[in-house]
Amino acid sequence: MKNRFISLCVAGTLLISSFSVPAMASGLTEEENPAEATAFEEEEFDNQETTDQDPSQTDGFQAEDPPDEVTENTDTAANSSDTTDSGSSSGFTAEETDEQEAADGQEDTGLYQNQEANYDDPQFVNHLDEGFFDLTGATARASYGSTHDSRFDDYTIEDGIDVSQWNGDIQWETVADSVDFAIIRGGYRGTGSGTLNTDPYFSDNIREALATDLDVGVYIYSQAITTAEAVEEANYILDLVDGYSLDLPIVLDYEYASGGRLETANLTNTQRTNICLAFCETIEDAGYDAMVYANQNMLANDLNGQTIVNAGYEIWLAQYNSAATYSGDYTYWQYTSSGAVNGISGNVDLDYHYIEPDPNTSERLETPTLASASASDGGVQVSWEPVSGASGYLVYRKTGDSSWTTLGSTENTSYLDAIEPEQGALYTYTVRAYRSTYDEAWANRYALYYWSNYSADGIVYVSLETPEMTNATVTANGVQVTWGAVDAAESYQVYRRALGSSWTPIATSESASYTDDASTLESGKTYVYTVRALNGSNRSGYQSTGVRLVYLSTPELTSAAAAANGIKIDWNAVEGAEGYDVYRRISGESWAKIASIDTNTYTDTSSLEDGVTYIYTVRAYNGSDRSYYVNTGIRTSYLSMPELVRVSQSPDGLRLTWRSVDGATGYYIYRRALGSSWSRIANITDPDTTVYTDDGSNLTAGTTYVYTVRAYNDTAESGYDSTGVRREYEA
Repeated sequence: MKNRFISLCVAGTLLISSFSVPAMASGLTEEENPAEATAFEEEEFDNQETTDQDPSQTDGFQAEDPPDEVTENTDTAANSSDTTDSGSSSGFTAEETDEQEAADGQEDTGLYQNQEANYDDPQFVNHLDEGFFDLTGATARASYGSTHDSRFDDYTIEDGIDVSQWNGDIQWETVADSVDFAIIRGGYRGTGSGTLNTDPYFSDNIREALATDLDVGVYIYSQAITTAEAVEEANYILDLVDGYSLDLPIVLDYEYASGGRLETANLTNTQRTNICLAFCETIEDAGYDAMVYANQNMLANDLNGQTIVNAGYEIWLAQYNSAATYSGDYTYWQYTSSGAVNGISGNVDLDYHYIEPDPNTSERLETPTLASASASDGGVQVSWEPVSGASGYLVYRKTGDSSWTTLGSTENTSYLDAIEPEQGALYTYTVRAYRSTYDEAWANRYALYYWSNYSADGIVYVSLETPEMTNATVTANGVQVTWGAVDAAESYQVYRRALGSSWTPIATSESASYTDDASTLESGKTYVYTVRALNGSNRSGYQSTGVRLVYLSTPELTSAAAAANGIKIDWNAVEGAEGYDVYRRISGESWAKIASIDTNTYTDTSSLEDGVTYIYTVRAYNGSDRSYYVNTGIRTSYLSMPELVRVSQSPDGLRLTWRSVDGATGYYIYRRALGSSWSRIANITDPDTTVYTDDGSNLTAGTTYVYTVRAYNDTAESGYDSTGVRREYEA
C-alpha cells in the first residue's frame, strides 16, 4: 500500500504539515467508478448557492442537465451582461506559473536546448518571462495549511499533482508513494501561432504514471477563441489518449497568456463559456469525463462557471490561498504551484479532490422507472414506479431540446405538471428519488447517499390531436379506413369493433390510412373503426363514434349467357345484402349501372347489339354501403334469337325457314315431339344458310313436331324460342 495522505475534512480546516515525505503533491483526486456515479460527473446536483430550498425557486440539480447546444458567438457585444476580458486574470493558474518553476540547470534537463522552437508553448513563454527555478536539486519544502469550505464537511479529500514537460523527468514510482492521482499535460495551443502541439514528455509521463496505481487524467492548455477550435483541441487530445485507460477527466485548461491570442480576442463571457462547453461535449461524446480548469478570477468574471456545472461538467478551481473563496461549484482545487513531491525535482502544482460521503453505491437509491406521461385535467400527469427507501421525488421537465427545469417535489409516485401543452410540442420528464426530508436531502445535495440517479432519456409527452376519421370504404382486399394526419404523430393505432362489442386494436399504421384484410371480416356485419395518434408512449384521444359500414363480400359471378330476349347474368348471393347493382360495359368503355335488383340473377334486354361482347359485374348493397366488385367482370357476346318464320311440308320432309342473325357464324336446329325434350338435330355452319329440311326418314307420319333455332358464334350462343313452331308430319 502506498504512503498516501488522505484526509477527512470535518471541522472545515485541514492542516498539512511536517510531511513524512520530503514533498507533498496535490492534484486531481481519485475518482470513483463512473458506473457508480462518482463525483456526480454527470449526476451532480445544482451547486448554486441558495438559502431557499423551495424546489420551485431553484434550478435544482442542474449539473445533471445535458448542456445546451453550443454555438459559436462571434458578436462580442451580443450580450450586455457579458464582460469583455481585460486580461486581469493573472498569477493564479498553474499554467501561468509552472513554467516559472524551471531550473537553472537547464543543460541537465534538456528543457531549454531549443528555446526558439519552444517559444510558442505558453508555459515556456511564461517561464522565460518569470525566470528559472531549480529543477534538478530543489531541497526547499513548504508546509501547507488549507481551510476547506464547509460544504465539504465529511467529504473525503485526496491529494494529487498536475505536471507538464516543465517538471522534467519524473520518477513515477516514487511519486505514487505520496499522492493519489496525477493529471498530465497532453498538449497545448500556441499563444501566438495558435498551432496545436504535443507535450514532448506526454508519452513517457502517461505510460509510466499508468504503470503505477495512480489515477490518471489528461489536460490540454487551450487558447481556443472559437467553438470550432475547442472541438479541434478536444479531438487533438482524444487522439493522444487513444489506447490509454483514464480514471480521471480530460481537462480543458482555459486561461490567459499575457498578450496571447485568447487574451487579445476580447470575447464575451458567453463566447468563452460556449468554447468550454463545446470542448466538454466533444470529450463526453467520445466516452470520457470532461472538466474545465480556470482560476478564481476567470471563473468569477470571465466565464459563466455555473452554466458549465449545470451542463454536467466539473470545475477545477485554481486559487493559491489558504482558503478558496470562489462561491461557485467545484470538485477540484489547485491550491499551490510551489509544492514539492518526492520523485519530482523542483516545484509542482498540488491539488485537492473532494469526494462525497457514502460512496458505497449499494446504499444508493435506485433510479426511478418512469411509467407514463399523459394528458390529464389541468395538465400532464407524470407517473413512475416507487423506489424502495425513497421519501420523496424531484420532478424535471424540458421542452424540445431545451435544458431541464425543476418542477417540484412530491412524496407521491405521480406529479401533475399544470401546463397547457402546445399541439405537437415534445415535453420530456424525468425524476430523482431522495431520502429523508427534502430540506435535508437538499442540504446534502452533493451526497450520493441521499439522491438517486435519473433517466437522461426521460419519458416524452407529446400533445397529439385526435385524428379525424374521414372514411371507411370497401376495396378489393377488405375495408380501407382513412383519417386526417396529425402533427408529431409517429404512427397510428387502428381500432375496430362490431356493433355491440368493444374496441379491439387491430393494427399500427405509419400513414393516415389502413386496409383491414377481408379475411378477418364477415359479410353482413357492421364494423366501426377509429384511430389514435402515437408518439412513443404518448397516445391521442380517439373519435368514439368512428366511421362505420356494413361489410359486404364481393359477389361471385357464376354465368353470363344468352336468354330468349337478352343476356342473363347469375351470381352467388351475398350475406347481408339488401340488393345488388348490376353494371355493364363494352371493351374500352367505363362501367355503367343498368339495374338495381333484389335477386341474384338478372336478364339484360336493354339496347343489345348482335355481335357485340358485353362485360358485366355486380355490387351488393345494404343501405348506402356497397361491396366491392369483380373488376374483370364476366363477359359474353350478344346474338339475337333467330326468328323461325315457318315450318312447311316438303317432298323430303319438313322444311324450316328462319331469318339470319348478324354476327352469327352458324345455327343449331332443335326438334322435339309433343311431350318430349329438345334435341339438337343439325348444325348449320354456313351463316348465310337460313333453310333446313328435316328428312322424312327421321319422322313419323301423323306426329306433331316442334322446332326452334339458335344462332351461335365463337364466343356466344343466342337465345331460342322455347315455344317454337309446330307442324304435323304427313308422309
